[in-house]
Amino acid sequence: MILLSCDAAIEMADGSETGLMLRGLLCPNEMVVASDALQTQVAQRLAELVKQSRFNEKRAQKILWCVGELTERHIPARKYAAEALNLALERDVPATDALEVLMAKRLPATLFTLDARLQAACNELGVVCTHNATL
Repeated sequence: MILLSCDAAIEMADGSETGLMLRGLLCPNEMVVASDALQTQVAQRLAELVKQSRFNEKRAQKILWCVGELTERHIPARKYAAEALNLALERDVPATDALEVLMAKRLPATLFTLDARLQAACNELGVVCTHNATL
């Protein structure tokens, strides 16, 4: 099972070189899941990228739609929210990052992420994740 983080989902939906490499790591018929908050996280990040002129609005809308097509199941964030808050405070990381690491640990799933901070948290907590060095 694969759990998508925001950055990995955007790259995969955009069809970038990194996104294609992530797709290449998927086994046939492997289930891809995400937090039910993923679409909102992706929309927020895409809005930032449009404001930075890295993407235009049409491309951002297409990516947002494609992200929705990547996942087979959405995991309720509320199930992990209290524990994510505790981990976020304990490790001084954003609660959304803590949520993704906890979900990957509990499901269990491999967390697809490109974020070095998330990768470090995964390493510390024994969660399997993608690493930039392997891409």
